[in-house]
Amino acid sequence: MLQRRKNLSHKQRREQMMLKRAVKRGDISPPPPLKPDRRVRKPRRAKNSQPVDPTVRRLESSFVKLPKHFLKRTDILASQLPLTRPVLPEAAILSDIDKQPPAAADGQPLPELTCIKRPKWRYDMSKNEVEANEQGHFRKWLEQTAAAVDAWCSVEPAPEPAAQQAQPQAQEPEVPKEPEEMPHAPTSFERNLEVWRQV
Repeated sequence: MLQRRKNLSHKQRREQMMLKRAVKRGDISPPPPLKPDRRVRKPRRAKNSQPVDPTVRRLESSFVKLPKHFLKRTDILASQLPLTRPVLPEAAILSDIDKQPPAAADGQPLPELTCIKRPKWRYDMSKNEVEANEQGHFRKWLEQTAAAVDAWCSVEPAPEPAAQQAQPQAQEPEVPKEPEEMPHAPTSFERNLEVWRQV
């Protein structure tokens, strides 16, 4: 730790400078170093270290983590595919309300995303009953939303016609086909009940 600067008179400062110059020239040996500060200090916790109190962690947002193979694949595709501008309306993550919802590969419409609402409660209900009701309601909504997002992410582009697939293979080595579009990535939504209660 740096020592506090002391106020010196002009005479003391001049003597200090003369001593310093003499040590530099080698006329005298340097004075012994000052003793280190012996006070015991508490170690400071780093700003980005995890808090010790578990109640603090309750209000941390949690989102879905994308698998590594998906991130690697999309990185490669992002470097290969041209980015067309303006972005087409069909490429929107959440489609317009007046349009027909996208269909899955088997033709059935995909489940829609909804905003969660607090469940109904009465004044005669205890706090534990209300929280248990909220927890069940949130778990049900989380499962429905996760299923809707998974169904949207698993939509594959239409397969090629059978006529093109039945062509005899040429003698040339098969070149890997360039992908036509990016795969659907899941949307981020809050998965922590405590954070949802604060909203």
